[in-house]
Amino acid sequence: MHKELAYLESILEVNRKSEKSRFCFHGSKGRLDVIEPRQARCESGRPEGCLNAVYADQHSIEVPIVMALIAPEPGVHESRSGYSRTGEEKLVVTGTGTTFTPGYVHVLSTKTFEWYCGEFISRVPVEVICMLRVDPSILRHIDTIDLQIPIPPPY
Repeated sequence: MHKELAYLESILEVNRKSEKSRFCFHGSKGRLDVIEPRQARCESGRPEGCLNAVYADQHSIEVPIVMALIAPEPGVHESRSGYSRTGEEKLVVTGTGTTFTPGYVHVLSTKTFEWYCGEFISRVPVEVICMLRVDPSILRHIDTIDLQIPIPPPY
């Protein structure tokens, strides 16, 4: 098993065994010590996807990993990407002018987070407990993601 994936899954297991989830995950391109709320750019038209907040996931690691890795292709002036999941099915990741490059999954405390219309958000800055650098090779080890964007070489 991929070592970074095993580490993230072990944190998820702590959440599953706890009465209340203690940790959540946030993916980004940069190494961050504190994650500041930012205006989200959601193209789905859902107002709750366009808040000025820190978005995270406490129940799965797929979306934070994808968010850490997805990037515009070099030299492309317009890129679009998205993901969707229906129920327990695979996370489908789509995009144009998009590729995958290394990024970071940040592990955060859930203390300042709240559920708002199906989104897990914090409206205040959140300190990072730990971070893990991930590269696109991790995607080959997650069978719950259906990629519609190719993984670039050499990964």
